[in-house]
Amino acid sequence: MGWNVDKENFFEPIKETVSAFKLRGSYGSLGDQTFIDPDANNPNWYPFYPSLGTASPSGTNWLFGGSQQAAVSPSNLINRNLTWVTTNTLNLGADMSFFKNKLNATFEWYIRKANDFAGPAEALPGLLGATPPSVNNAAMETRGKELSVSWRDKIGEVSYGARLAVSDYKGKVTEYPNPTGLLNTWYVGQNMGDIWGYTTVGLFQSQAEIDAAPSQSKISGRTWKVGDVRYADVNGINGVDFGDNTVSNPGDRSVIGNNTPRYSFGFTGDVSYKNFDVSFFIQGIGKRDAWIGSNYFWGITGDEWQSSPFDVHLDRWTENNPNGYFPKFYLTDENGKNMNTQTRYLQNAAYLRFKNLQVGYALPKTLLEKIGFNKARVYISVENLFTVTSLIKTMDPELSISDAKIYPLQRTFSAGVNFSF
Repeated sequence: MGWNVDKENFFEPIKETVSAFKLRGSYGSLGDQTFIDPDANNPNWYPFYPSLGTASPSGTNWLFGGSQQAAVSPSNLINRNLTWVTTNTLNLGADMSFFKNKLNATFEWYIRKANDFAGPAEALPGLLGATPPSVNNAAMETRGKELSVSWRDKIGEVSYGARLAVSDYKGKVTEYPNPTGLLNTWYVGQNMGDIWGYTTVGLFQSQAEIDAAPSQSKISGRTWKVGDVRYADVNGINGVDFGDNTVSNPGDRSVIGNNTPRYSFGFTGDVSYKNFDVSFFIQGIGKRDAWIGSNYFWGITGDEWQSSPFDVHLDRWTENNPNGYFPKFYLTDENGKNMNTQTRYLQNAAYLRFKNLQVGYALPKTLLEKIGFNKARVYISVENLFTVTSLIKTMDPELSISDAKIYPLQRTFSAGVNFSF
């Protein structure tokens, strides 16, 4: 449904300034099966049918007749009533043009609801002895908005243009069978992407500070030492603890961040003068928190086989560097007491990346006519020119904020020629 307001008689007085103005809205329902299995490399499109697991002979450990044999394994529990999610979306928008279509803007606002979302399986007693199957047991609500603004004009022989696009969204759980409000699964009122963690005071700098601080023994029974993380006793009850691990009693934990990518933006621009042209593309995320528990962040995790120290990990606590960023390191599981989700090591994963810069030159037509070409353009291009981020440099903010175990994007220089006949 739409309304071209600029076609109305009352709009005529501002027609020279506002070239076009359209209001529109829509409502619809669609099926969605992407919830079934997010693993794009090995999707399971039919989770409501039982299937036996198989293993090739080389993947088994049993010998029959002197050789390894193929094997099958029983199916997981399935839910035959599992269905696609039905999403109901309300969208309101506006399209505007100004100054004889030099300036154009589009705005979108939407709310998307799913009352039969397949959330995590409801917690069942361990007596079951198997992983519960997925159930259409939750309701989700997502609200978002998008804005796009572009400008194109010409000054003499210089043509130029720019476009900025920004989007934002938030998701919320509105229904889920978790009456006790356990924090290790979804709960009603949860903002998707919330990160629960402890508030960090700093690093212990003396034995006297350890002795005077609230007890942290409920987090770890290991002996706390100088250089270890000091967590805050936020509620002032029974030292630092995790309470009942519920929304109503989370102990000394609270929501310290959210990993939803907020305010995604892209900015493109181009300028041309005679036979020369320049274009660029910048994109990024305006707000995003990240908790990273991998060895690429911590360097030394307590396991010598899974530790990956880089030069950034030299900035750690030692007697000679008491203000180091990272805590005292251990090559044992004792290292784990310092690696709880906390404010000190929560990362700001917002970034701006100059994705592409290209400079081109179109050869003169007088030259091309002699060699039989209609058009020829030479160019040089740079990909991933630079990145602005406060994220630890062992991580790529665009690809690897989960654990960084992925080959990072590289800066690439290229040159080429485009021909047409």
